[in-house]
Amino acid sequence: MPNKLGAANFDLGIIAGTRSINPTLSTMLPDRDDGKVSVARTRVEGMDDHLEMPVTHVFMMKNPKVIAQVIHYLQHGKFARAAEDNAQ
Repeated sequence: MPNKLGAANFDLGIIAGTRSINPTLSTMLPDRDDGKVSVARTRVEGMDDHLEMPVTHVFMMKNPKVIAQVIHYLQHGKFARAAEDNAQ
């Protein structure tokens, strides 16, 4: 169903996890994944920003670095990148 929704026409930033605690499921997913979703499947046409982080699907929402990125996105409309952090 989500694939039938079309491009996002609203402000959208997506964080994709790249670590898995589920090696069995990860072997069934193409390329990198977070144990539940492949990074490739997190991309949505029309999104404003996309960030990959070394976190698992299950614990992503409690990760302090993910939380900091969400706050940064809400304040600035984009995720923080290392080059931007060094420029500030």
